[in-house]
Amino acid sequence: HRGVAQMYVDDERFAAYYEKNIKGLATFMRDAIFIYTSK
Repeated sequence: HRGVAQMYVDDERFAAYYEKNIKGLATFMRDAIFIYTSK
């Protein structure tokens, strides 16, 4: 899960998709997944 979450930020295609409507969403999603999976 963490690898896919990191891809949201690192891969320009994923980042562009998530950032299209909400700036910062890709990073927010990655951080949220990292927090959730660290429990």
